[in-house]
Amino acid sequence: MEAPLAIYEALLQAEVPVAAARDVAEKLEKDMNTALAVRQDIQQLDARVRHDIQQLDARVRHDIQQLDSRVQLLEEKLDSRFALIDERFISLEQRIVIKLGALMAVLMTLMVGAVGALAAILR
Repeated sequence: MEAPLAIYEALLQAEVPVAAARDVAEKLEKDMNTALAVRQDIQQLDARVRHDIQQLDARVRHDIQQLDSRVQLLEEKLDSRFALIDERFISLEQRIVIKLGALMAVLMTLMVGAVGALAAILR
């Protein structure tokens, strides 16, 4: 790296002893090699992040597909249940109409009989 060499040369120009200047330059180079990220490190990190994002995207898509299929199954169950309820209401309506019709027939018969009895009594 050029930075430690430049620091070393600057320290020598500032009349720092050679051993101390070399020690500072070596420590700086060591720190730079261990602490600073280089382009390759960033590219590797970028590749890992992209891979993780792709895996996460695949998992989310899979979960969405499962959720969609479960929602569709629930909709089908609800539709069948509502169809059964509709059939029961139709059946109930038909029974009510039949019973009301029978009740009307009985009441009409009773009324005709009562009018006839009343007419007989009034004669």
